[in-house]
Amino acid sequence: MWRHEDELQSMLRDSVDRYAVANDTLVRFRDKRGSADGFDTQSWRDMAALGWTGALLPEEAGGAGLDFLPVLSLAEAIGRNLIPEPFVASAIIAATVLGASNAPAARKLARALVAGEDVIALADQEDIAAIEPAAPHTALQPLDSGGFALTGSKIFVPAWTSETRLLVSATLEGDPVVIAVDARAPGVAAETHRMTDGTICAHLTFDKAALDSDALILRGDDATDAIRLALARGTIALAAQLEGAARRLLSMTGNYLNQRAQFEKPLASFQSVRHGLVSQHLQIELAGASWRSAAASLQQGLTGEAAMRISAAKARCADAAQGMSKAAIHYHGAFGFTEEADIGLYANAILRWASWLGNADAHRGRALNLSREQQPTCN
Repeated sequence: MWRHEDELQSMLRDSVDRYAVANDTLVRFRDKRGSADGFDTQSWRDMAALGWTGALLPEEAGGAGLDFLPVLSLAEAIGRNLIPEPFVASAIIAATVLGASNAPAARKLARALVAGEDVIALADQEDIAAIEPAAPHTALQPLDSGGFALTGSKIFVPAWTSETRLLVSATLEGDPVVIAVDARAPGVAAETHRMTDGTICAHLTFDKAALDSDALILRGDDATDAIRLALARGTIALAAQLEGAARRLLSMTGNYLNQRAQFEKPLASFQSVRHGLVSQHLQIELAGASWRSAAASLQQGLTGEAAMRISAAKARCADAAQGMSKAAIHYHGAFGFTEEADIGLYANAILRWASWLGNADAHRGRALNLSREQQPTCN
């Protein structure tokens, strides 16, 4: 096997599997996708008690201080078991930003995240087509009375609830900054949208939202670097979730085809069916190898090479998962289109994860451009 895991990674993966069995996560996913929040706050606290929400955060903030690679085993298993809570948005992306700051406000939010008391989301995107972090138009203005006023807008903010704590990118006197914002603060308005997996995202408008001076948690290159690393990690984690979901769909489809018969033979025994499943299996294996390669490259720093591998991995994992979704629905026949079929839950989640932080086409283009930059020029 090309896939090698150490004892910690196996333990983390097993903890997700045990949690999924004990909490019947598919039933819960189906139940929560129409709820006001799209996930369950008590389950978020349960995940915190297992150490998942603070896995990346430093020990001084109450976290586990784990390296990124083991945490990806959690992401893959969460995708495989279809757990709706915002692990990538909060425990990876937001946690990476918080881990880069020593500001008291960041430490307070980090402790709340470790305890599962808060869901925290990065509000960074302003351009609908952007997959690269860009200088924000959202502006932070100092007030004569002290503190700041925040003006601007953000789109597709994930993990949205009325209780969500925000990490908002902005500019302050020409410098990029990250500032902590309470979603309930005066001057913050949200337009919510339900995504295909049932979770809620929001388009936010900040109309001179008043913030205390201690809400500023990162400034300058520290803010830029933290956001770039957070989005890179989030993209790899989404790729891992996509592989996990695709692998479970493959297993579910194989089991179904072994149960269904035609001409007194299981459907899985027919050569054309078996060839189709083998083709899907190969694509999923390649997808798994791609995000692991990207993660290993990121461990050496967020270089152009790492960025290229990350985009290539997201594109490959999205294609593999969406291809497996189509195949699963095809092989299940008419039943695959029904509301009762669990494969539909996976297909809808895969649609969401495949497009979040950039779809396959966008990342293929980015990977191609980055690969050209890596090639030596000839004089």
